[in-house]
Amino acid sequence: HENFLFMSEYTMKITNGLVADTVGWYALFGYHFGPVLPHLTFSGITTDEKYNGLETLKVQTPNLANAIEDFIKSRTLTEKSITLGLRYDFRENTALKLEIQHIKIDEGSSGLLQNIVADFNSIRAYSITLDAIF
Repeated sequence: HENFLFMSEYTMKITNGLVADTVGWYALFGYHFGPVLPHLTFSGITTDEKYNGLETLKVQTPNLANAIEDFIKSRTLTEKSITLGLRYDFRENTALKLEIQHIKIDEGSSGLLQNIVADFNSIRAYSITLDAIF
């Protein structure tokens, strides 16, 4: 509406195979000051993969079952983020974007950035991007 900007998306994928069930969403709020757009974005993603035969497999071959369970846990993620950004459209087809993003990874989640540090649960990312369409 007028100079206000609101964009949002919600997605859900449910499968019965080896691909994890996934829910993702974001909501962006911004206000245009001519060619400048400050914005605030909230987002989240959750995956969940369950293997129904794991308990039976643990009885028969516990080492294999534990390896499968560890693999499944490494692919399960729950992550939320808040992004504060500024976009400047300095030409019709070119924009400069500055963003600060705080990402929070839930307990037991690998995160989209593939958490490899023990007890790591958040990160702050800074970005400068030049977008050009030609």
